[in-house]
Parts: sequence; structure tokens; C-alpha cells
Amino acid sequence: MGKDSIKNVGLGATEGALKSLMPGLQEALVDIRNEIRSVRDRMDVLENRVGDKLEAFEEKLAAKLQAVEDKLELRIEALRQEMLDRFEATRDTINELGQRIARVEGALEAYARMVNSQFAQSRSGAPSKKRRAG
Repeated sequence: MGKDSIKNVGLGATEGALKSLMPGLQEALVDIRNEIRSVRDRMDVLENRVGDKLEAFEEKLAAKLQAVEDKLELRIEALRQEMLDRFEATRDTINELGQRIARVEGALEAYARMVNSQFAQSRSGAPSKKRRAG
């Protein structure tokens, strides 16, 4: 314990000597501490401002992204509907064309039968059904 008390007395004496040699040191240290505290306070204020602005920016960005996504969804749906409409129109056209082809095919078959029957009659020597003017 004796060493500690001598050490404390020595430190106190050294501190006292330094204070007497440099009277403005204590005031300078207090000023430095106050300036550091002031800088920290300003940094906190700036951090809060930046944080607030960043939050506002993120909200705006999220809103704009949502608006773009909504527009994109609407456009995709419109294109899907347009594609479906075109598909249905093409299918209807193909069906109608198929029906017309079937009618033409039926008419051609009837015409071919008629021509074949007339050709068969003319080969067999049967009199034709033509009228003679007379």
C-alpha cells in the first residue's frame, strides 16, 4: 500500500506541475471535448436527415416500381387478350374455309358423276337427250 500512495502522490505532483506549466491545457481539453460532442451531435442530425431522405426515396421508388408493374400487367393482359382474339378469328376462318372446301368438293363430285354418266352414255350408243330443231 505504501507504493500505491507514493505513486498517487507522485502523479498528483506531476499533474500539478504540468497544470502550472501549461495553464491553458485543461481549458483546451475541455474545448476539444465540447467540439467533439458538437461534431457528434451534428453527425447524428445529419444521419437522421439522410435516413429520412433515404426512407422517402425508398418509398417513392417502391411506389413507382409498383406503378410500372401494374402497367406491365395490364399490357400483358391486353396482349394476351389480343392474341386470344386473333387465335379465335383464325380458327373461325379455318373452320369456315373447311366448310367451303367441303361444299366445293361435294359439288365437284356431283359434277364428276354427271360427266362420267354422260360419257358412259355416249360410249354405249344411247341416244342423247338433245332436242333437234325442226
